[in-house]
Amino acid sequence: IKNEKNLGDVIDSLLLLSNQVNKVIIDIKVDGIAISLSERAGVQQKGIDDIGKIELMVENKLQLVLYALQEAKSLLPKFSANLSEVSDLLMSGQKHKAMSLFGDSLVTWRKVINYLKTVALTYQLNFNKIMFGEKTIEEKNFELLHVLQEIKRAMEKEDIVSLGDLIEYELIEKVNEQAKIIESLEGIAKKLDEEMLEDIKARLQGQIVGV
Repeated sequence: IKNEKNLGDVIDSLLLLSNQVNKVIIDIKVDGIAISLSERAGVQQKGIDDIGKIELMVENKLQLVLYALQEAKSLLPKFSANLSEVSDLLMSGQKHKAMSLFGDSLVTWRKVINYLKTVALTYQLNFNKIMFGEKTIEEKNFELLHVLQEIKRAMEKEDIVSLGDLIEYELIEKVNEQAKIIESLEGIAKKLDEEMLEDIKARLQGQIVGV
């Protein structure tokens, strides 16, 4: 690292270097204090001479992504089961419990989306351009979100028939699609990882030859 004037410059250089060797920085400490990579604006102007020690925790990109995808996939059965229970609760007149469980289901879905965002950011993937069938992954995500919005409206109206149909005929299909999308992303991640490793090997060989 050369010519950096402040902590922000150092972090940017470290992020670039870690990416070049197929790693992801998941934790950073400056003089023993944890720094959030996403919220570092308040400390990035700290002068380079005022920094004693920088500690990094890094992870292999592929390992991080596969973990995120497995976690996302593991949440899908719970997500479907909770929404099926929502329908049962409404049928038995327990609207308050149904709404509470629906809220929990949305939290689960947000976790799935956050895991997918981790994948997209790690490999700089654009879900608006990656196709799944005839539509993009982003469009598929919006389709599931639309079904959730329809389920919420049916719950508010206590329309048990529509709710049951939405869960049985639309939601389950969308959740199954998400599982297949995750499997597809696993394949994409592995292929990208292989390409990155080959690029790293080529650069290292070039450096050795140039010595």
